[in-house]
Amino acid sequence: MANAKTNALDASRGKNIFHRNSVAAIRLIEDFVIKHTNIDIYSSSDSEGSVDDTISLKSNSASKKKELRVKTLQLKKTRCEDLEYKLKILDTTIAFLTISGVVLATQDFESNYSDNKEERYLQSNLTDKFRIYISLSTIISIILAVIRSITSYNLKRERKIFLEDKIKSYFFTSSFPLLVAEILLVSVHCPPYLDYEFEFKQLSGTLNVNFSSICLSIMTLRVILLLRLFLHYSRWATVDVQIICRENDANRPLSFALKAILKDMPQYLLLPCFAISTIALGVALQVYERPFNQDNIMSNTTNCGGISETVESTLDYTFLYNAEWLVLLTMTTVGFGDFYPRTHMGRFIAIISAIWGTFLISLMIIMFNNFVSFSRGEEKCYKLLKKITESRELREYAKKFIKASIEAFLYKKNHKLNSNDPLLAMRIAQINHYKKMYKEKVLDVKFRNNDIREVLIELNQSFSMDLEKLKKFVANAQEMENQLDTLIESQKKTLEILLSCSKFSRDVENMMVFSQGGLR
Repeated sequence: MANAKTNALDASRGKNIFHRNSVAAIRLIEDFVIKHTNIDIYSSSDSEGSVDDTISLKSNSASKKKELRVKTLQLKKTRCEDLEYKLKILDTTIAFLTISGVVLATQDFESNYSDNKEERYLQSNLTDKFRIYISLSTIISIILAVIRSITSYNLKRERKIFLEDKIKSYFFTSSFPLLVAEILLVSVHCPPYLDYEFEFKQLSGTLNVNFSSICLSIMTLRVILLLRLFLHYSRWATVDVQIICRENDANRPLSFALKAILKDMPQYLLLPCFAISTIALGVALQVYERPFNQDNIMSNTTNCGGISETVESTLDYTFLYNAEWLVLLTMTTVGFGDFYPRTHMGRFIAIISAIWGTFLISLMIIMFNNFVSFSRGEEKCYKLLKKITESRELREYAKKFIKASIEAFLYKKNHKLNSNDPLLAMRIAQINHYKKMYKEKVLDVKFRNNDIREVLIELNQSFSMDLEKLKKFVANAQEMENQLDTLIESQKKTLEILLSCSKFSRDVENMMVFSQGGLR
């Protein structure tokens, strides 16, 4: 009765552990199955008293254990693929909701803004509708971000289980701090029916800006969430690729995916990054520079022909593309000077643009270098065509050399001239010139084509061919050795048979001699 209760408790415990999706659970289940199978095996073997049956049953249990492990790992892989697809849908939805909120906040800023300082930020009829949608999209995005973080943790856990790594709690992994940072980033927005105007002292004036504009400048950071889409829709971030990365000690599969995209097709990542960065930073820059430059007009005094004139100059940020023009010039480190930031926040945004632009420009130089560089097939074709062209040039120099030699020989034979003839000397000089050019071209081709890589490739090919021949020789030698061993064994048996036959014949002869002696 106690054994039955123990077995029941073990079975229920194994069943509960199975639903935890952990390596320990899988191994406990496997050990539980093998343990109880072995009990039945040993009891049956003891009752029958057959050692061979025990060995065969043990081998069957080992094969069952292996099959169970293979099936479990296959289920784990399928679950990883399902979680990856769910994560892809969540990231796409979050990116759509957050970017649509930024677009509507920009439209709200444009519709509410007025050039009149006294009525600078007036709320239009669509303002409340825009902000209600932005608030709803923000709330939905936060909820989806929590679900996404849990899904991401489950995916990491399944991958670690699949690869037999250590499992940490949710709050001790990178998923929790990333969730907090994402919530802080997404939650910044201007709620409906709430707006305040602030005044900040600057170096050359006063900046008046409202709360919704400040929120809009921070909301432009939401474009960072678009980076996830490159990883999801790339062939370098699949489950199989990440498994291969972990098996080869590449412990950062996302970093590997970005590097692989930059190496394989960098234009698909750099060009969108350039465009999105220019638009986002341009919107943030316009929020602060547009009201400041309209309220604080600069005056420049110029002296022309002894007459001083005061000219009011303003940096017009009414159009968004002027701010984007400034950001683009800053990112490319050109800086014409027609537009420049005057506020503290505008200068801070310009510093970020300069740093980010330097990084993108350096990657773009690498992209163009990779674009100009030959692939392996193209490099092979180029070298082959180069060799064909050089061989044609060598033939042309050889033809000219032979032609000039024959013409000089015939000219000397027909005219019966001595070696001091000027025409003959000119032809001989021409022959020497073609001969010299031919030798120089041969040496040039010889040294130019002596590439270390090609020599190593040829040596490798020759060594591999020789190695294959040696392998065949060794295989043939082993086969001959086996055949010789067989022949030696057969000869030994034949010798033994002959010796036994000779012994038997001697015995027969002795018996016949003995019998004949007895008869006499």
